[in-house]
Amino acid sequence: MFSVKFNLEKSILIDKPISEVFETVSNFASWPTWSPWLIQEPDCPITITNKAGTIGHGQSWQGKDIGSGIIAIKHIQANQQIDYDLCFLKPWKSKSNTSFTFKEIEGQTQITWTMQSTLPIFMFWMKKMMIALIGSDYDRGLSMLKDLCETGLVHSQLDIQKQKSKDEFYYVGIERECSTAQIGYIMSKDLKTLHDLIENNTLEKPINVIAIYKKFDMVNDRCEFVSAITYDKKVEISDKDLSKELITGHVAKHTSCIVSHKGEYKHLGNAWSKAMGYLRGNKIKQAKLIAPYEVYLNDPATTEQKDLITEVNFPLQ
Repeated sequence: MFSVKFNLEKSILIDKPISEVFETVSNFASWPTWSPWLIQEPDCPITITNKAGTIGHGQSWQGKDIGSGIIAIKHIQANQQIDYDLCFLKPWKSKSNTSFTFKEIEGQTQITWTMQSTLPIFMFWMKKMMIALIGSDYDRGLSMLKDLCETGLVHSQLDIQKQKSKDEFYYVGIERECSTAQIGYIMSKDLKTLHDLIENNTLEKPINVIAIYKKFDMVNDRCEFVSAITYDKKVEISDKDLSKELITGHVAKHTSCIVSHKGEYKHLGNAWSKAMGYLRGNKIKQAKLIAPYEVYLNDPATTEQKDLITEVNFPLQ
């Protein structure tokens, strides 16, 4: 069958010697802690075969949400490179070649994760999206691998509620458009602005702090979002200067699929990926008129990062 080839590559710098990073990656027993897929389904049945760090060392998985497949080492060069054969069985069959390469940079380890794969010819239109999706997975995985190697822990726990009724709310916020890499910085700045308006009594104390994601274009790396605070009644902005910077809005009562994330904000992509997996698997149907949003349930100024709790809401039809 004719197919469409695609390649991708992601890297990260880890503040540990190559030998330690290499040992972690070459042992599938460590993968459930940092794998961007296994974290979405912690109870996924896994079978590990043969000795870690040797040719033939492999892992198979049989997930309800993340599908099934087999990966095994086909070539290994100590502290330099590991090549794998990767075979996906569900949701569709495909084969890929994946690799990790390791390079020392001033006492740290640069690890690069690559994939060479194909799509069936009838799915040619999904090439850019697949590169964006898997590239995002790789970024999430490498970030968790860095935490595991440097600290021994990954603070990212997921819990899902497939359907929960949510009351209507009104919001005041600041709308922006930026790249995904800029979201954290811009959101922090805008929430600080809203916090200052609350502190000087320009705005009343809110019920929740949220972010509404009106548009998320992974292929072109653009995001439109609103950093906001919520109320149970309509808010009027009387100050003309403030009305130019702030927007107001209303979200009707609805039912949401909620993925709760406990841990550092940098790993919130795990919760979004979990929810998106439910969408792609037709386990939920997203509402067309209400955008997805995050609710921040505690204050990062007074809460340890590992204990931060965020709800990712996908309003449902």
